[in-house]
Amino acid sequence: MQKGLCRFLTTAARTPAPSLVTPSWVHSALSNGASDHGRIRILDASFHVPLQKRTMVQIGDKLSARDRVRRLLGLELKDISDSELESPEIRKYLQESDDEVRNAVERNARQEFAETRIQSATFLDLGSVRDVLKSLPLSMPSAEDFSGFMNELGVLNSDHIVLYDSVGVHTSPRAWWLFKAMGHENVSIIDGGLPAWMQEGFSTESSTEEPTPSSEPDFIETYTATLQTEMVTEFQQMYTTVIDFAAVKVPVIIDCRSRDRHLGIGVEHVGSIKKMGTIPGSRHIHWTEFLDQKKSKTGATFTTVKHPMDIIRVFKEQDRNIDLDREIIVFGHDGVSASVVCFCLHLLGKTSGMSLYDGGWMEWASRDGSPITQKFF
Repeated sequence: MQKGLCRFLTTAARTPAPSLVTPSWVHSALSNGASDHGRIRILDASFHVPLQKRTMVQIGDKLSARDRVRRLLGLELKDISDSELESPEIRKYLQESDDEVRNAVERNARQEFAETRIQSATFLDLGSVRDVLKSLPLSMPSAEDFSGFMNELGVLNSDHIVLYDSVGVHTSPRAWWLFKAMGHENVSIIDGGLPAWMQEGFSTESSTEEPTPSSEPDFIETYTATLQTEMVTEFQQMYTTVIDFAAVKVPVIIDCRSRDRHLGIGVEHVGSIKKMGTIPGSRHIHWTEFLDQKKSKTGATFTTVKHPMDIIRVFKEQDRNIDLDREIIVFGHDGVSASVVCFCLHLLGKTSGMSLYDGGWMEWASRDGSPITQKFF
């Protein structure tokens, strides 16, 4: 909990902070000590799913391909044969999901934060900001629990939250969605994240100790989250939507997983998922279609958000032609990739009639009686 010598004073802006900001914008705001929307709190929202390997290194004891895929799929070694390792489905999954890179080791987001971060940033552990009572690994916490997490970080309701992640734009939209779903008004994402920040030559810092936020209040202020229920679709709501054939206004359901998984021919990397396919009536748009690939001066790739007109083109492709005026529900494997799509809808000005099915395919496929469609067959 924060304690300070002087209370931070700010003039509340009439309009919310911009949802997408450039590194230069953030650098300027930090130089001024605040933005027009409150005290700046920079949060590193990087998160690497278990077994997601991205950094190429040389290691002494390399796992065999067979053992890597066994671990990835949650199978015993005896359950997968050498011939199965060469199947197109497994190769396709490993390529599209970027969950396996030869001769690589797992990345640790917190360790990377300690080594390189934007000045004054605080680490937001998405793996911990979750509902611990649910088996789903990244399920949204209750408003009460989210308030507790923010109080531990010293975040105030009046803060202007600025988010970034270490691969450009990937997991920062998940943090953005959590804040917005909890009623936080001023939340922004740095387009291009940490790589873009470094690309523009702005300084970083490294330390195992996290910085103390500047402009601390001289009193203890408790963060209070208020769940925006219209932004969240629960399992029962989704189930009712799917089976209610008599409904007049049917929402558009967007599946942002890989195309193979949507069709029902992909490989699921979580062993507990037994169903293949998609939620009936859903349309497919892979979440990466909303991002542009950029290259840094070192040759490394990172992602930025597409221009709004290009985002519209993704939604309006001939085989989709999604009506953005209709209610839209987005789901993915879990809530991370779906948050990218929700963020892009928000950038287009869709601030209502848009929600995220947080349980995603992990929850839907694990429930008895939940209908599925396999479009390939």
